[in-house]
Amino acid sequence: MRVEDLYPVLARCIEENGHHYRLNRLGPDTLEIEEEVQDCEPYRALFFQYHICRKGDTVVIRSTYKDDGLYFYLACRAASGQKVNIAFHGEHPFYNQDSIAEYQGTGNYHLASFFDLEYLPGYIEAHCQRFSHYSEYWSYHFFIPHLGRVGLNNHTSDPTQPLYNLDFDHPERKLKIFQSAIEKDGCYYFRNALTTEKLVEVLEEMKAELQPKDVTTILSCFEAVHQNYFDIESTIETDASLASVVEELTAYRQIVREGPVQFAVTENADGSFTVQAYYFQEPEGYSYTISDEDISDGHISLDKFLDMNFYEDMCRAIARQLCPTMPTVEDLDEVEIYYHRDSDRKLIASLFEETDITPILTQVK
Repeated sequence: MRVEDLYPVLARCIEENGHHYRLNRLGPDTLEIEEEVQDCEPYRALFFQYHICRKGDTVVIRSTYKDDGLYFYLACRAASGQKVNIAFHGEHPFYNQDSIAEYQGTGNYHLASFFDLEYLPGYIEAHCQRFSHYSEYWSYHFFIPHLGRVGLNNHTSDPTQPLYNLDFDHPERKLKIFQSAIEKDGCYYFRNALTTEKLVEVLEEMKAELQPKDVTTILSCFEAVHQNYFDIESTIETDASLASVVEELTAYRQIVREGPVQFAVTENADGSFTVQAYYFQEPEGYSYTISDEDISDGHISLDKFLDMNFYEDMCRAIARQLCPTMPTVEDLDEVEIYYHRDSDRKLIASLFEETDITPILTQVK
């Protein structure tokens, strides 16, 4: 396949589906796909995705990121005594106050707890003293009614003179303490400025403002070695139905680009669920260039376009008229592949037969 083969396929895809993109030939072997801006409506942009299935007594959640809704769900399950784990370059188990004694002393872990807001300032003061000479970057997340997620970490700390970051992610209530924080896009940050004493003072003020609202129990989750999780597999030993898991995951309030995340839920033929979280994005004139060399090297990444509908239509058009496409890569165990011809299916099967990767094949008519 070359650029001259790709051009008419994409041109027809754009015209037939009414997408607001233009194709520019930059040379005989180079093509630019450009997003139009003028008089264009916002489009659906993918934020993250879950694939939820069951393996025996375990619910498996494959996800793009460790988003707040997923972390809240996992922490709730762990704090309630269920066995929870994240697989990400190794095992990252969750514990609660009863099971933390099982920790063997090496590797990352998450400690989930429910406790009364009244004790939060003193609890954090003791925690900071206990970890004052800890060399790793740790993080603490608190899920608090009327606020949402509150994050605390030592990511800029000098172990000998620790300072802490405290973040409020799109709080539902605006507190007086935010007057001394940095505000950006509806979030509030105390960065590089909180000693242990000042941190406890801010938490005491937060507690005083929230208690009249009858906030009592909060959920916390401590991560011993902070990770930037992506393409992860989470497992929970539970007999809960997959539908109820989907309901709980999508019930958590998450905000992106100043608006609520929206969800598209699909129940698959095998009983598993696919959940796409998306938001609406204003066109910004993004462009992407493809050359013959990119094609021959296999370096075409059409997912650079955030427009979910355009991306899906491109993947299907290319699969139907040129060659199989791989619209999503959940992990290295399974890959989704669109194909058209029966001969393509046989070729794909032969390519993967000696690997540990399972191709999920979808025929595009």
